[in-house]
Amino acid sequence: MTLQLTADDVGYVEDSVFNVWKNLGLGALLAMAIMFVFLRSIRTTALGVVGIPICTIAAFLGLLLAGRTINVISLAGVAFAIGMTLDNSIVVLESIVLERRRGLKPLPAAVAGVQKVWPAVLASTLTTVMVFLPVIFIVEEAGQLYSDVAVAISASILASMLVAVTVIPAASVRLLGTDTRSDARHNSDQSPPWQTWVTDRIGWLMATTRRRCITIVTAFAISIAIVVLLTPEAEYLPEGEEARAFAFMTPPPGYNMATMEDIGLELQQYFTPHLGADPDDFAGGQSDVPALKFFNLFIAAQELMIITESTNPGHIDALTGILAERYESYPGMRAFVTRGSIISSNDGGTRSVNLDISGAELADLFAVARAAYARAEVVFDNPSIQTRPGSLSLGQPLLEIRPDWKRASELGLSTEGIGFSVAALTDGAFTSEFFMADDKVDIYLYSQQGPDADVAALGESLSTCQSMARCPCPILPERSKLWIPAVSAGLMAGAR
Repeated sequence: MTLQLTADDVGYVEDSVFNVWKNLGLGALLAMAIMFVFLRSIRTTALGVVGIPICTIAAFLGLLLAGRTINVISLAGVAFAIGMTLDNSIVVLESIVLERRRGLKPLPAAVAGVQKVWPAVLASTLTTVMVFLPVIFIVEEAGQLYSDVAVAISASILASMLVAVTVIPAASVRLLGTDTRSDARHNSDQSPPWQTWVTDRIGWLMATTRRRCITIVTAFAISIAIVVLLTPEAEYLPEGEEARAFAFMTPPPGYNMATMEDIGLELQQYFTPHLGADPDDFAGGQSDVPALKFFNLFIAAQELMIITESTNPGHIDALTGILAERYESYPGMRAFVTRGSIISSNDGGTRSVNLDISGAELADLFAVARAAYARAEVVFDNPSIQTRPGSLSLGQPLLEIRPDWKRASELGLSTEGIGFSVAALTDGAFTSEFFMADDKVDIYLYSQQGPDADVAALGESLSTCQSMARCPCPILPERSKLWIPAVSAGLMAGAR
């Protein structure tokens, strides 16, 4: 037997981590560029950014001490902290430069500069840390998501304070000892034209009480408009969508395994020629289907599922549309196609709309579910809709077990015991579990026929205390439970 890996989520995770590392480096370079634009000195800029690698290492140490790992969320926290770690260094550096302009020598200027601003640096650092500190102690799901960010930022900010009051003053004695270009620029009395223009405009706005009031009201109105009109849509988590499609086909009542196998073979013959093809063929119009990285097909009597991934991630939306169109080309078939998600589920994710319907009369439940299904197709724009059970028709056969409660009482069988017996005689009954090294192994109890027991053998085994009858009811997914007239229909709305 040969095992071949067709797909995994490692590539998505590795790409995400690489993107965070890349953005972290770009953020550091941009921060250095901004500092150079305002300081106009290579030495001063180098002195200001010397704390970036130190604070980054401190963030990793903070994650280690807190028992966290390096992941996409914690790396994002490190990236967020880069700009914040420069604040303390800039404040101390500006204070030292100011003392230099007042005529102090390098060492006294460094000491005096730190002494004047260290209380402000300490207060600024503690207020930032206090904002994130409560998040660390949240044990709910939100705390698990955000605590890595809180730990990374808090560790970086605390390290930046220590760097600002120790490393920056000591290094300034050496690096700024002969750097006079910044001093000459700051001592110049001539202002650039744009600065004079801005100052004049501000003075005009502040000249009268009426202008000041109009300015305040206008700024407030613009702020409210930005909040109302430009606030992005909210959701609990991003989808984290992959270039992978999960396509489900639900047949109408009456289809059997042989028919579904024939349909699966046709779909396989249609899609497999595109495995390993050139993605440019689809982009250039030479192929009707995007190039596929892999193609997995699962067939059952009540459902057919395809899991596939496009070679070019940009072709995944086109692929989902082609899958849905191909499914619906078969009479009576319903298609539900969604993109895979590394964060949420693969059946619509956090952006789906789930509708659960329950009640006492099964016929009424299915009528309401069908009405909701039809209404969802009207309300939503080109939705993918999935139901559980797959068919909303009462025309499918169900083997109903009717216990003889008097005989069951004589035998000492409870409702739970009868359900357990039926499960053991059909799909298997879960009894316990054990661990083998790091693997959890479930233990199921079966009859001598195993999961392939036929109706005759089941009737013979249950004849002592139960009877069976066929009735026109839907096939429910959990046969190990006593049948209750209820249905759950999930309407997954989203673009294909």
